[in-house]
Amino acid sequence: MQQLIVIGSDCATLSTQDLLQAADNTTHNKVTIGANLRGGIYLLALHKKNYQRNHFLQFQWCSAALHNDVMQYFAALKFVTIQSLQVTTDVNTTADLTQVVQQKNQYAFLQLLHFILKVVTNYLSNLQHHKLTAVTARVHALRGPPYAS
Repeated sequence: MQQLIVIGSDCATLSTQDLLQAADNTTHNKVTIGANLRGGIYLLALHKKNYQRNHFLQFQWCSAALHNDVMQYFAALKFVTIQSLQVTTDVNTTADLTQVVQQKNQYAFLQLLHFILKVVTNYLSNLQHHKLTAVTARVHALRGPPYAS
């Protein structure tokens, strides 16, 4: 891994253009950060050399302080340029989803709906796979030579 892009799964307005720009930025020693309205982040893109595991473990993930933590960390690295994406809404509640739809951002809503359907489909597929695996394991456990007394 030379480049890392972390994407939150609850950002309905993330565009392909933002992703392409973030990927390009990582090759030019730029860090791309997309903040949400709650103080978290929906996108973080960086080059491997800017990743320090011990610092990342100290971030307050899933909190309103995450964006501030990340910005302070990268601001302290004098040789890194930070590019901020547009602050946007993440979708955590029904009210958030309603807001996305009311913004007339139908494309974003359809992307979110597609994502939700994909997650549900994968879950059901994996569930079915695990059931079949469990049944197969039981059947194979019963196979073998007959018991001799």
